Amino acid sequence: MKNAWFFALIVIFCLLTAGVQAQGKKKQSKFDKFQRKRKDECTQKVCGHIPKDLNDNCVNQCFTVTCFDKFYRESPLEDGEYDAKRQRLYQDCAREEFAACSKNITGEACPLHLADYLAANEPKIPKENL
Repeated sequence: MKNAWFFALIVIFCLLTAGVQAQGKKKQSKFDKFQRKRKDECTQKVCGHIPKDLNDNCVNQCFTVTCFDKFYRESPLEDGEYDAKRQRLYQDCAREEFAACSKNITGEACPLHLADYLAANEPKIPKENL
């Protein structure tokens, strides 16, 4: 009987520690995966001519023109500048735009698809904003 209680305690302990370990690993959302891939594409294909430490405006504009216009068009980031408040607002806007594109069943061009972006916006990006 003692062995049964001891075994039960061992099993419970193992289950509890397994739950803690599983919680430690954070699953990436679809948006996070998309954002990482898309920003890499923007960095390489659209903003590749700009040094990485100076390309924040270009990458942000490439990622989503709509959100860039809302938060950075009037006052673009200066080289090396980080504005946590605007970055959070921009991220929230991009996340909402991603959700809207994900639900798009009409087949319309989605501004978050790089091919659509390049076709519609590449000639319109002023060089001074890159």
